[in-house]
Amino acid sequence: MQVATVSIVPTLSQLFPFPCNVNITREEGHCLWFGQCLRDDTYVTGSQLNCYDNTMARNITDLGDEFIQLLNDTCPQYWDRGKVCCDYNQLYALSSQLDYPRQLFSRCPACLKNFIDHFCFTTCHPDQSLYMTPTTCKNGNNSEGEATKAVANVTIYLSEDYAGKLYNSCKTVQDPQASNNVVDIMCGGSDECTSHRWLGFLGDPTQNHNSPFPMAYEFIPKGATGNLPPGAEAKEKDFIPCNTTDTQYRCSCADCGTPDICPAPPVATKNKFPRSTVMYSILGTGLFLSIVLFIALMFFGVWVFATRENQGSGASTFSRGGGYGTLDNNDSPTSSVGSINAEDIPTVNALSPNPPHITACMPCYISGAHLENWIKIVFYRWGCFVATFWPVVMIVGILLVVFISGLTLVLHVTHVLPFAITTDPVQLWSSPDSQARQEKNYFDTHFNPFYRTEMVIFTAVDKNDYTVFQPANVYGVSNWTFGPVLSSKVLLEVSCLSCVRMCSLHACACVCMYACMFVACMCMYAHVCQL
Repeated sequence: MQVATVSIVPTLSQLFPFPCNVNITREEGHCLWFGQCLRDDTYVTGSQLNCYDNTMARNITDLGDEFIQLLNDTCPQYWDRGKVCCDYNQLYALSSQLDYPRQLFSRCPACLKNFIDHFCFTTCHPDQSLYMTPTTCKNGNNSEGEATKAVANVTIYLSEDYAGKLYNSCKTVQDPQASNNVVDIMCGGSDECTSHRWLGFLGDPTQNHNSPFPMAYEFIPKGATGNLPPGAEAKEKDFIPCNTTDTQYRCSCADCGTPDICPAPPVATKNKFPRSTVMYSILGTGLFLSIVLFIALMFFGVWVFATRENQGSGASTFSRGGGYGTLDNNDSPTSSVGSINAEDIPTVNALSPNPPHITACMPCYISGAHLENWIKIVFYRWGCFVATFWPVVMIVGILLVVFISGLTLVLHVTHVLPFAITTDPVQLWSSPDSQARQEKNYFDTHFNPFYRTEMVIFTAVDKNDYTVFQPANVYGVSNWTFGPVLSSKVLLEVSCLSCVRMCSLHACACVCMYACMFVACMCMYAHVCQL
């Protein structure tokens, strides 16, 4: 059997790129590259370069089941074409590089699909030779060990309409963490991001570390040829707009911003509510408050008038010194209240610099004295009664509470007065119609209920490290030392605790955890789990 040998010492042509100077067959079904043949450490990415291959595109069915599965997951639109210009390694590298954009653009499905379709086009499109030109190459070896060229730089020809539609579908997608648009982050920090700057950033490995090698874009206006080489074409494509009517790809208002997605709020009509509701809420409330205010003013006026009459007759009474006096068992609470004679009232002199303030509002002062005296008498008698007959007060109070509680329970059981006791904090502190409650119900319906995260910290009692003895490996290390928290005994005890906790939450999970613990005990040869 013949074995291909590959030199591990890089040559100058493998270290430094050179102009490709290749005659490209620009026809449908012809590739520009296929497979990976050289690792390039020129940039931070350290990615594999694609092998230059201007032959016919490969049949999908000839590339294996793993490739077909990965193609369906990453670039399913090429399954109907039947042929592609990429192998499993290229497609796997593309799928890994798209992990971060999937997180950024996941809020807008249309943008995410368009973004992935663009890089599927540059990687696997079966008509690559029509839209791309290799600029510089390096010498490398393909998967079969044969010497070949590796594409180190490529120029991609896109129409202005292609770039504009791709950019417009993603330009307003929000990044909640940065409080900014995602494309602004992908423009190298530029405040005025455009489709040209965005795609230029994506193809520059010095700024975008997910780019495996430099990819320059030529933007060709519609109907023009520009700098197109003979036989080349500018790529055209109809991308999915973010305001599409397809609910599978339609984006939210915050991530699209078009008028049909974010319509203006409707103008409130004059008769939005029923007439009866308006009468009840406005006129009814106003009439009720007017009646209450009228009654209060009427009583106050009668009280002031009566006070003035009493003042004129000398029968007005209030505490002379403004104090309460002293109360004992032999005195009446009114013993400190005396009479006011007409000569006792100070005379108000208009020319006096400091007229007595008591004469400024004598009716108000006398009314306050009457109310204060009445409150003092009532609470004095109530306090004396409670202090004298305290056993009776306690027994009557307990019987009254028991009677009201029993009556409420009977009315509830007999459905005469049904009620429900609410103990859930969510029900107590948020309205069922509030936006927060609706969002929580939506989340609980479409996902699992959300629980507050708690942290449990475990420490090992035995603080000694332990060593695992193994044969020498490629690193020249035969013994591995681990900390005490990674010992089998500690890990098994933590697993047992998790098992007990899971059993308290769900019976089926308990059975599964018991099975897992049994296997763990058998495999780790550790202490028996006390369950």
